[in-house]
Amino acid sequence: MPAEPNTARFAGVPGTRIRVPSSDPAFSGLRDLAEHGRVARTDPWSRAVELGDGWAPFAVSPAEVREWLALAAKTDAWQRRETPLEVTLVTEPPVDPLGASEATAAVVRELRDAATTLGVRFLNTSLSHYLEQIEAMAELVARV
Repeated sequence: MPAEPNTARFAGVPGTRIRVPSSDPAFSGLRDLAEHGRVARTDPWSRAVELGDGWAPFAVSPAEVREWLALAAKTDAWQRRETPLEVTLVTEPPVDPLGASEATAAVVRELRDAATTLGVRFLNTSLSHYLEQIEAMAELVARV
């Protein structure tokens, strides 16, 4: 049975189809993702710079993010932005501000230089330990 017009199959999910607007350029990456399981772009940041308020890259180093942002800052799309691009990076692997405060401080410094927002994952064994980790992290960030 032929597919409906303006729909695409998600790669790796048999029988799943999504509706994708055919003419809106904002959905071009979604069409690529749906058809091929990835977005076909020459750079990882252009969609965020051109169309978004923020960007949350994952599985890349802060150094790569800094490099990409330096390249993005040289583009016309970056110059046309009316607001700064919010960049969120997440601590990976999870950090332990109570048990390894210096290592956690090093992670915070590295991520802070590449991001405007830091998403934090903690090692924890209970709710009370998690809350203690949050408190320790707040104190650590204030010092770093």
